[in-house]
Amino acid sequence: MPQYGSRAADLREEPTKRLEIELILRPDRFVGSDEDGGFGRTAQRAERAIRHSERSERSNEEGMMRTMSADEVRLLYDRLITGWNDHDGDAMAEPFAEDGVIIGFDGSVSSGRQTIGTEMSNIFADHETGRYSVKVRSVRSLGSQAMMLRAIAGLVPPGQTAINPATNSHQTAVAEQHEGQWKIVLFQNTPAQFHGRPALVEDMTQELQAVAGS
Repeated sequence: MPQYGSRAADLREEPTKRLEIELILRPDRFVGSDEDGGFGRTAQRAERAIRHSERSERSNEEGMMRTMSADEVRLLYDRLITGWNDHDGDAMAEPFAEDGVIIGFDGSVSSGRQTIGTEMSNIFADHETGRYSVKVRSVRSLGSQAMMLRAIAGLVPPGQTAINPATNSHQTAVAEQHEGQWKIVLFQNTPAQFHGRPALVEDMTQELQAVAGS
């Protein structure tokens, strides 16, 4: 026979289970009784408690999914930046969806993972590019299947240690989940020149320099 006494502490914390067990142990309490409003009202209380418990579980699961998704999108962005810093076009293109798009600092557009890999490889072959120093500002969900990451970025020119303020930028990556995998569908690199506001340029440069020197 089930022993319910040993679970008294649990029942104090779990009103739904307490109601279920009371229904088993004291059915007479609720049949034709006005106590607690009768069986109908108690059943309603139990149903509301069950719904609340289910909503809490769903909320916890969704929160965990959002956290996992944010971590995955950060990892995609990190792989993209690492690919640039390693002068590896294919590695930079790998986090993108097959139809992913890059909008570059100069406004040029590259569409498709294969095209991105080829064009970036050509850039690295023809130019000695600087090294990115980046700082993620935010990651937020766009519905259940998409995430947006925002970051600031600066370039340290080859052979130097200081950020070049003229190449500071805001970077945005939009990632989409497809068949259980997250991939970047859009990466945009926007100049952060802050025309007429040199203090903002200096503040961003100092913030990024701290990252570069860490």
